[in-house]
This record gives sequence, structure tokens and C-alpha cells, in this order.
Amino acid sequence: MRTGDFLLGSCLVNAGDPEGGQHPVRSLFLALLVMLPGVPAGAQEIPPPPYFISRDEGVAIGIAYDEARIKKVAPAGVQIAPGATGIIILYTAGELYGLPPYTSSWIGLDVEGFDAPGGGKARWMRTGLYGPETVASALAKYFNYPTRAGSTRVERERRRVVVVGTMG
Repeated sequence: MRTGDFLLGSCLVNAGDPEGGQHPVRSLFLALLVMLPGVPAGAQEIPPPPYFISRDEGVAIGIAYDEARIKKVAPAGVQIAPGATGIIILYTAGELYGLPPYTSSWIGLDVEGFDAPGGGKARWMRTGLYGPETVASALAKYFNYPTRAGSTRVERERRRVVVVGTMG
């Protein structure tokens, strides 16, 4: 992977605030929306970015990978963060700009050298499930994300939340 691709977002996702606050990228997208003409999210062919999610629901789980194993799947030139930490994110996105409502489950690895101003680590996406398939295709086309067709559902039972990602 070229450094230029990495900086442009080919596989770099969610380099946000470590305290879980608003992401600066979302603020940028909101500012761009004011200047761009409207594009219907349900259009047959998904337009190029920017995309903006205004309502989502899901679960983010911080994990520590087996460092020896994860080094084998990390691309050449990518330095993994100390402790081989990462994340699993499962969510549904219901109100958006530029994309139809979709669901997603993806796993990522924290990497060095692309930290957010607040100190949050950038993440390299190992793989992701997205549905509908048009969203998976658009994210692969415009961001070079390693996506597959799949679905995610969020179920609530009192104070318990169950999130399930399914391939295909």
C-alpha cells in the first residue's frame, strides 16, 4: 500500500477522538453539505463522496489481537500500534447523505503514524460487511475498503443490546 493511498483514506478509517466525541471528519462533511447540491440517497448508482451519517446505532468493542498473528495480515509498511489493539464495530446507519440506509460490521487494527490531533490512533480496516451491496461496492470503489456483502442487525431487550453481523 502506498503512503499516499493511506493518507487519502484507502484503508484508513475512524481516526477519531479517543474519548469517543464527535469526529472532526463528520464536522467537515457537514460543512461541505452546505455547499453541495442535493443528491438523493436512494439513487440507483451511489454518487462519490462526501457521505454523512446523521443517525446510527451500534456497538464498538475495543480488542487486543494476537500480535504475532496480526503482523502476518497487516500490509507491508503498516506499523501496528503497541499492544496490537483494534476494534470491532457493528452498526446500522439510518439517516444519511449520499448513501441509502445501510448496515455494517467491520474489524480494524490500530496503526502508528496517522494519529488524529487529539491522539486517537488511525485504524486499518481488515474487512467489513456492508448491506445493501450497492453501499459495499461504493465504499470499495471510492475508498478502496475491503468490503463484502452482508448485513448487521441491532436488537434491544431492556438494557441488553445484541448486535449480529452476517455475511452474504
